[in-house]
Formats: sequence, structure tokens, C-alpha cells
Amino acid sequence: MKKTFSFILWVFAMSFGLALTSCDTTRPIVTATHTASAQPVTLTPTREIDMMSSSTPRPTRAVQGGIVYSVPGMETVVPVHADIPYSTENEAFQLDVYAPPGLDPDTRLPAVLFVHGGASAQRNLKEHAQYVSWGKLMGASGLIAITFNWNAPDPSGIEQAIAYVHEHAAEFQIDGERLCIFSVSAGVSAGFTLALQKMPPYVRCLVGYYGNPSPALEWITTQDASQLPPILLVKAAQDDPTLIAGTDRFASELTSRNAQVTVLLHENGEHAFDIRDNDDRSREIIEQTLEFIKRSLLE
Repeated sequence: MKKTFSFILWVFAMSFGLALTSCDTTRPIVTATHTASAQPVTLTPTREIDMMSSSTPRPTRAVQGGIVYSVPGMETVVPVHADIPYSTENEAFQLDVYAPPGLDPDTRLPAVLFVHGGASAQRNLKEHAQYVSWGKLMGASGLIAITFNWNAPDPSGIEQAIAYVHEHAAEFQIDGERLCIFSVSAGVSAGFTLALQKMPPYVRCLVGYYGNPSPALEWITTQDASQLPPILLVKAAQDDPTLIAGTDRFASELTSRNAQVTVLLHENGEHAFDIRDNDDRSREIIEQTLEFIKRSLLE
């Protein structure tokens, strides 16, 4: 009787172990850089997501209401400089600087500047959980993050913020020759247009999340396109069709001009998926974005 009972327990344990294994939804990261005259490729998951596990998302937010992704050490990252005025035009034009804790005074790190969406500086979006959590992620990943307020849609605030960070790079322990512009939503049109119109050599990469970068096309000549920094665009299938069409047009045209463009698709995502869609695909895209930025700034 005891042997029979032990055998039943063994069978149950083996079955339970297999069930746990089948719920593993880890997927390898897929990246792509498009050069020459190849058409841009929209990247999708490498395999189907287990619907049971994705319906009960893991608690991955390091900041309540922030991005649905975290890495160890995010909770220890805080602004090392806060509410720094970067312009004399508007007292609400302020920026925060996030850096890895305990940074050696002689160290200089690349920086990522986050361009928020369509809001005035008075809204103080740099304090929003979305940008706080992105700042913490960059700091925990060995980079410096700059979050700042500007008056959308006027891009002058963005231009002043970029210039201020470049000029004060040493003060913030930033490598002023290695900056990335990360634009979100309505900030994509303004951020991309400004960066690609001016094309400062110290801007080493551009990231655009669920926005429309196509207005920037009029500032890019055929000769200029091949000299552009690497560009990453992310679109969400449930977003405004106009934004998706603008992303596709921009990616297709620039790739045909020999620019380096990567496009990622959240096939079930909505606008602001990085804070709204707590699923594996959102985390995969954020992770790929982080790898793209680090590769572009550190190589």
C-alpha cells in the first residue's frame, strides 16, 4: 500500500513539474538593423505567447504606474540633479538627471534625453511615473537619463534642452559626444524633426515610440540619409492608424535611402503600451530598446 501511494505521489510531482515548465514564456531577443536598400522589417514575437501565463502578468513595475519592465537596482536610482532650469524663457523648462548610484566622480557616461508627448511644460511630465521609471531603468543599466519639460508642439524647448545638456555635460558626468534622443507620442514629430534637421554629430541614435516621425522627412536629403544615426521606431497595432502609417512611411523612405532603421511592432498593443499593456511583448520591446540604445551609444 505504501509503495502504491509513493508511486502516485511521484507521478503527481512529475506532472506538476511539467506543467510549470510549459508556462515558461521567455523568448530570445530579436534585433535587426537595415542598411543598403533593404525594406524595413517589422519585428514580431519569435514564438506564440502562452495565453494562460500572459493573462496573469507578472508584477514587473518598479514604479507604480510606470513602465511594465524592471531590472535589479532600479529602486535605488534617484535624480542626482532635480528641477534644473535649462532656459530663461520659461521657469517650467526644467530637467532632472538620473545616474547610476555611486558613480565615480571621474566617470563620464552616455545619456538618453526623453522627449515627452503633447503637453505644456506646466504639466511637469518629467514627474510622471512613465518618465521617472524610464529614468530609473537607464540609471540601473549604466546610462544617464535626462527627463525634461517643454511646450508642445513648439520644438524650441527640445532644442534648448539638448544644447544645455551638451554644454553642461561634464557637470552632469555625461559624455557629451554620446547622446540619444528618445521621443514619445506627439513628441516624436518634434523630436525627430529637430534632431534630423540639425543633425548634431553627438546625437548617436534616435528612438520613437508610438508617434509619427514622417514630418521630419522634408529635412532629409538623399545624401544626408546615409549619414544619419541608427533609428529605432516602435508602433502599436491598436494605435491611431495615422501614427502607424507615418511610422511605416518614414521607415520605408529612409531605408531606401540607405539609412539604418529598425521597426518593432506590438501586435496587440495600444498607445502608451509601455505603461498600459503589462504583457510579455511590451517587456520584450522595452528590453530590445535598451539593447539598441546601449549598442548605439557604447560601441
